Amino acid sequence: MTGALAGIVYVSPESYLPICVSILGTPGVTSDWRWLPATPANLAKLVTQVPAGFRYVPPAKWGRGGVPDPLPQEPFFLPPSAATG
Repeated sequence: MTGALAGIVYVSPESYLPICVSILGTPGVTSDWRWLPATPANLAKLVTQVPAGFRYVPPAKWGRGGVPDPLPQEPFFLPPSAATG
């Protein structure tokens, strides 16, 4: 990527969640966001089911910003047969 992007992020004063993002330029792009209410049914959809037999690699092994540094040659969740350590 060359150059930089300029934009504006609009944030809800009640929730502090982003509600609109505008990228400046020609042509400009605007994206409006809507958030579902935090009902038990909606929150239940956020739970991830990891396949049986996979192990968790803790964030302590990650780099800056939650991105592995350097990028791993293996997935974050490893089956027991592929796991080392």
